[in-house]
Amino acid sequence: MTTQAIRELFSGRIDRKIEEVIKVDQDDVAIVRQEIDEYILTESIERNMLRVLEGYRQSVNQPSEAIAIWVAGFFGAGKSSFAKYVGLAISNRDLGGESAGDLLAQRANNLQIKALLGAIKEQIPTESIIFDVSADRNVNASEALTKILYRKLLDHLGYSSSLEVAELEIELEEQGRIQDFLAAFAELYPGEEWSIVKTRLMQAVGRTSAVMHRLEPQTYANEKSWIDYARSTAVPISPASLAERTIALMGRRHPGKQLMFVVDEVGQYVARDIQKMLDLQAIVQQLGIKGRGKVWVMVTSQEKLSDVVGYLDDNRTELARLQDRFPYKPVLEPSDIAEVTSRRVLGKSAKGEVTLQELFQQHQGRLATHTKLDTKIRLPELGSKGFADLYPLLPYQIELIIQVVSGLRLSGGASKQFGGANRAIIKLAQELLTNPQSGLADQPVGALVTLDRVYDLQSNNIDSQYRSKISDISTKASHPLAVPVAKAICLLQFVDQVPATERNVAVVLHPRVDADSLESEVQEACRHLAERNLIRKAADGTYKIPTPQEEDWEQTRNQQAPSVPERSALLADALKLTWEPVPSAALGAGVKTFKAALNFRGSEVLKGDVPVKVEQVDGSELLEDRVEQLRQLSQKETNTFFWAMRASPELDRTLGEWFRSQKVIDLKGRDASDKGQVQLVSEERRKLDGFRKEACRLLEQSLIHGKILLNGGPCELTANPASAVDAMREALKEGLGKIYERFSDAEVSPSGDELTKLLSADNLKGLTGSIEKLRLCKEEGGQWVIDTNRPALQAVLSRIQLKTAGLSGKELADHFGDAPYGWTLDAVKFLVGALQVAGKLKATHNAQSFVGSANPQVRPLFTNNSTFRATLFAAYKSGVTPEEVLEASQLFQKIAGKTVPGVQPGPLAREIRATAVAVNAELNSVSRGMAPLQLPGIDALEQASEQVSTWQDNNDEEVVKAFRSSAEAVKEAWQRAKGIKEVLEARSEDLRRARSALSPQIWGQLQEETDLSDDLQKVQATLADRLQAPSFYEKLAEIDQLTSKLEVAYAQRRCEALEELSSQVEQRIAELEQSPGFSALEPEKQQQLRAPLEQKTSDGEGLDLVRLRDQPAMLEGLLRQQEQIAQKWAFPEQEVSTVNVRDLCREPFDAAGLDDVLSRIRQRCEEELGNDRKVLLQ
Repeated sequence: MTTQAIRELFSGRIDRKIEEVIKVDQDDVAIVRQEIDEYILTESIERNMLRVLEGYRQSVNQPSEAIAIWVAGFFGAGKSSFAKYVGLAISNRDLGGESAGDLLAQRANNLQIKALLGAIKEQIPTESIIFDVSADRNVNASEALTKILYRKLLDHLGYSSSLEVAELEIELEEQGRIQDFLAAFAELYPGEEWSIVKTRLMQAVGRTSAVMHRLEPQTYANEKSWIDYARSTAVPISPASLAERTIALMGRRHPGKQLMFVVDEVGQYVARDIQKMLDLQAIVQQLGIKGRGKVWVMVTSQEKLSDVVGYLDDNRTELARLQDRFPYKPVLEPSDIAEVTSRRVLGKSAKGEVTLQELFQQHQGRLATHTKLDTKIRLPELGSKGFADLYPLLPYQIELIIQVVSGLRLSGGASKQFGGANRAIIKLAQELLTNPQSGLADQPVGALVTLDRVYDLQSNNIDSQYRSKISDISTKASHPLAVPVAKAICLLQFVDQVPATERNVAVVLHPRVDADSLESEVQEACRHLAERNLIRKAADGTYKIPTPQEEDWEQTRNQQAPSVPERSALLADALKLTWEPVPSAALGAGVKTFKAALNFRGSEVLKGDVPVKVEQVDGSELLEDRVEQLRQLSQKETNTFFWAMRASPELDRTLGEWFRSQKVIDLKGRDASDKGQVQLVSEERRKLDGFRKEACRLLEQSLIHGKILLNGGPCELTANPASAVDAMREALKEGLGKIYERFSDAEVSPSGDELTKLLSADNLKGLTGSIEKLRLCKEEGGQWVIDTNRPALQAVLSRIQLKTAGLSGKELADHFGDAPYGWTLDAVKFLVGALQVAGKLKATHNAQSFVGSANPQVRPLFTNNSTFRATLFAAYKSGVTPEEVLEASQLFQKIAGKTVPGVQPGPLAREIRATAVAVNAELNSVSRGMAPLQLPGIDALEQASEQVSTWQDNNDEEVVKAFRSSAEAVKEAWQRAKGIKEVLEARSEDLRRARSALSPQIWGQLQEETDLSDDLQKVQATLADRLQAPSFYEKLAEIDQLTSKLEVAYAQRRCEALEELSSQVEQRIAELEQSPGFSALEPEKQQQLRAPLEQKTSDGEGLDLVRLRDQPAMLEGLLRQQEQIAQKWAFPEQEVSTVNVRDLCREPFDAAGLDDVLSRIRQRCEEELGNDRKVLLQ
């Protein structure tokens, strides 16, 4: 490494004077000239300046309303310099014999800028009014920008500072009386100059009032009259009047010239104030409309115009127009600061550049590694050119210092003279070289700027509470890096994007290009400071200088210490967190997974299947001795894992920190109200989470390096398990087979479908899956039955037989789920279900008991887990012998034609029940079909149906018994029902005809006939006999023949009666036609008289035999009735009496009685004739 001093690297004097603060309204010509002479125009600055100058140049030839410029830039990007120098250049301000425009053109590299500045100088004479609205002492913070601009205009044009006096001056100028005023003033106040007096606000108003009394005594009665008048009449200032006055007064004082307002920090002044923003919009709008390029406005802001407008939710539409009013929006980037700093202060000579580039090439890798920050933002990369340009600063340090300076300004600790980052960093870079205490200029080449040196130069801008704490560190801490580390932490806490971690603190304190990293030393220093409460470590590992509130918090926190029970409780919590996911292993190729149950110091922390007891070895014990004690204990407490873990001082310390964080949150968190307290609680919660995670990590390491024991022996694990969960998982895999020795007897987990099939299977031979794997079936007597001698079934049955009342499903599941079985709940249900199918168990649930599995109500007892657990299972001995079952099976084969395998009553009972349903349905169906036909044998079928019902509603054994006792009788009834069913389906109409033939409608009417033959009566008797015979369904042909004979006899006799009726009707119609008067009637009347007689023939078609026999007798009366009607219609003018001869002669007579009959007829006729009537004999 060279011994050359750093100051020898630079091309210019590094100790020349540099102004720290740029003031836009600075009037000192020498200072302003020096500023412009040293102004650095970067490419981006020239690009923005070019657009503004082009727009201003065009305003003469192309007048428009585009007269506003919004210069935006991040804090310290040089926006104030930009606005000030452009304003000075456009107004061509004289600076010691040279114009500002010429000086600025000399600094520009862009030829267009040089040409435009020259053209503006020659063609566009301009006045500029430049001021900082946020720093002007004459500006009220609530004052409208319109009034501020107007006052600045008046001042620039030489008018009074008082608006009232200035208004009078303008009025007097318009009237041509200003000289009279000045003369009167000189008379009243000899020795005073009006140009001075009018700038003094109070004095100007009083003097003016006296002068106006002298000039116009009639108007102003005394020397105070004008004051009273002026104060009562407000000067109207609006954006429109401002524009009008500006143009008018400029034409009066500076004819032919344009005007540019340059207002610095307008963004800060109008920020988040809608009225001020609207005022600014109106100003720009009115100046544009009325001036048409004659008056320009250039303002600066730290924020872009779009961002400022975006903050204001109200009047968004109106404010959006403000963006259109500012067509020129140059944005200056903070990236220019590094270039400006390099060129202004840190410019190197050619030899210096070569030296630095060689130094960089020699140490590039080491330097890049040790100076790389962990940050949330992208920082400039370290390269050869950047290193040479900025040395002894590194490229990242410029951006970091900008963030520090910005953070200090926002914190409120900075002084009022604290300038922008651009100028502040330029000055800081110079002081980092030349300051007597912190300067590096005389250090050997290779030394680097460290952040503690920046602290020393910026300490006046840091809050006193931090300065005092850092000042005390030298007496309270002994570590050699304690003070530099604290200073670096103090500045980094003002930069959100660069966390103050140990790594980053080591980076910002890296002392030399060839030095090793300070990270380990910084870690020691941070721990040293934190232990003394001089710095505070946050939950995310970052550090900060504590505030008094934070110190109180830490003091309360450090006073907390856990007791032995409290420490044990925290360790149990850590174990619970470490036990995630819960260690587990499976048996039977994944048939069942067993979880480790966590126990610590006699308490169950987490439930599981296999107990694991964690024992912490105290610091006073040797691990080997404690392991031996636990080994002996594990021989007694079999099937339990014992895990001895080593003591860990670091774990104990972390548990203490965990406790302290939790305790201080409990003590202070409830009452947290202000922002600082809430933030402390939130941060402590994050720290708590960190300590909790660290405790879990350390605990896991202690467990991994411990010993696991089972049944008196160690569990062999891999060399380096990844976690405690993995270690326990390995132990489980090794030990489960020893714990659950009989697991293989039922190494299945049957599905619900398998269980349902088992409970409802007609033939066990067809079942596969778990029943096949466990070989629960065997062939016996040509049939497949449950083999209750299988080990798993024997174990379950033996367990149930131990208790006469039986065991619940829960008791069985718990017993066989534990060692040495470990069977799944599904396996236990399946085994119990197999015993139920075999008829070895009686299941009782809700006061209902079931033997076997034939009843559908049995299935839910197994398929629903809750129901299974609540069901009681007791051993059951069957009441039916195998011989009886076989006998019943043979009967069943005769009846149903189906062979049921096995000697258990269950399968046979299921088949009987199924057959009973069909038989009963057929018996009932036939009975219902016989009833309407009054067929014999219904009682026998109903009795058989009742017997079949006993096959359905009992347990398996009772069903088999009932079947054996009634099978033959039911079989006979069923066969008869089948025969009747066939007849009913095919010949029911014939049976209905037979019943109809014997009914009163047919046989009852035939019986009324006087000439009925004996043969026909015999037919009727035979038919009635056949229909009452139980075997009627076998004699359908004979029944049909007998029925037909009765039907034919009835039909013949009815046909004869109908023919007789027809003949009688014809005779009566003939008699009617021969009756007196009939022939004299019209044809229509005659037909009306015939119609009732003719109708009798038609009506006879629908009459039965008896009624047909009665019809001829009824015709005689109808005939007489029609004859009377005919006589009334034929002789309407006379009354006609009818003499019925039959009434006068009812008995037969001979020749001797003839005279007597005729005498009676004559007498009756004479009587009627004597009443002046005509007589009609009938």
